[in-house]
Order: sequence, then structure tokens, then C-alpha cells
Amino acid sequence: MEKKAEPIQADWALDYDMKHKTRGRLVIFNNRKYPKSLGLEHRKFSDIDAIKLKDAFMKGLGFVNEETDVLNDKTAEEIQAKITEVSKEDYRHRDCVVIAFMGYGEHNLVWAKDRPVGIQVLLEPLKGDMCHPSLVGKPKIIILQTDNPDFVETFNADGDDELEKTIKKRHVIPTEADFIYLGSEMPGLITNRDAMQGSIFISHLAKNIKELGTSTEIRRVMTRTLRDVEKELDNWEPNWMLQNDAMMPYLISMLTKDLRFTEKQKS
Repeated sequence: MEKKAEPIQADWALDYDMKHKTRGRLVIFNNRKYPKSLGLEHRKFSDIDAIKLKDAFMKGLGFVNEETDVLNDKTAEEIQAKITEVSKEDYRHRDCVVIAFMGYGEHNLVWAKDRPVGIQVLLEPLKGDMCHPSLVGKPKIIILQTDNPDFVETFNADGDDELEKTIKKRHVIPTEADFIYLGSEMPGLITNRDAMQGSIFISHLAKNIKELGTSTEIRRVMTRTLRDVEKELDNWEPNWMLQNDAMMPYLISMLTKDLRFTEKQKS
């Protein structure tokens, strides 16, 4: 007689379980250099951002080097392959997964080394029906640091229909449970406060993670970051954001529970 599958038990806990053996996977895509034909500046400060973000997640939240990757100047295909690989890994003993994108782009659209690609397309493998079963129901944290130069709107796809559709289409962030997005989009290189300090957004995020990460629910940490960025830009030049039609950093959450990175017990 064929054995019936056991019904899935609903999890009505108020907090995500962050007491697994390790925090999980942290993958940072650091896009610095682009084809000369686009005439774009080298994002020199991006390396500083990558270092700051990795350091914050490791020292502030307990991620480990063995489960962390910083990947520089990858093509769209390479990025997609890496996210697919990460999504198929076993998360039974991991808390969550964090994916960070740094590069040129616009809202919900990032430029890989070779072409633009929608966030929805890149993150498809992390959805519940695509990822490893052990990742279902666990937090997926997405961080987007993009600079939005004029080329995003004026780029000529030279007859490449698929590329042209990608550039023109607005990509909607997936409304999938257990995702949280924190993003910053600024015109040009305005996020670059100093080539030696990195972007304003990542600097404040890294600082808040280190100071508040294990004591404060993650959405409050991210909300503090949004406030700090707005405050610094306003102090730098009052009404700058309004005058330049700049977009505030944004927080979009589909988390279904509170997310607290409580300190792990040292073995």
C-alpha cells in the first residue's frame, strides 16, 4: 500500500529561527568595470563598499568567510549561474541567504558586466518552487546599491531585440514571501562621497549593522539606515534630493516574521 505524504505543518512562530549552526550564505556581486563603448567611469569606490559590507555581515551578524563570496565584474549569465547554485545548496543548518548587487542600474534593474538584467529574473531561483526545500520559509535578504547615470535611458541596443526589451521594461520586484529588499538608487555617481570611504548608503548600512545588528529587528536597522542617508544628503546640501529629483533609498519587506540576528552561542 502506497504511503501517503505527511501534511506540511504550518509554522506560526513570531520570529524566524536564527539558531542554526551558521548564519548562511552571503554573496556580493561587485560590478566595477564596464565596456569602454558605454563611456562609463570605473566605480572605484565599489571595492570599498564590498569590503565594508562583508566586514559588517561577518563581524556584526556572525557570517563566516567559508560561506561568503565577493565576485567582481561578472556577466549576467555568471551571476544567474551563481544564484542558482546558491539556491540549490542545503540550508538545513543555515539561518538565511543574503545577496548584494553593486553596480550601475536603475530601480529593479542592474547592469552585469555585459548587459542589464532585471532583479526578478536574477532572483527567480530563490523562490519557493525553485530553491532547495530547506531554504523555503527562510529569510532572503537582498541589498541593491546602484548608480543611475543617463545611459540607462539612452543606451542603444543596436538591433538586439531582447536587450532592448530588457532596458525598456520595468521589472517588478517579486512578491514572494520571506524576501526583504534594501536599495539605493542615485543619479550619476552622487553616492560616491569619497573614493576612500565608499558610498553613503553602504557606509551607513555597515555602521548600523555593526552597532544594532544583534540587538534590533532587521527592519528597524534598515529603516535607521534610510533615515541616516537622507539626513546626510540634506546636511550636505539642503533640498538636494528634491531639486535633483533623486530617489530615496527604499525598504520593501515581504517577511512574514520578525528577523533578529541574535548572537550565536560560542562552541
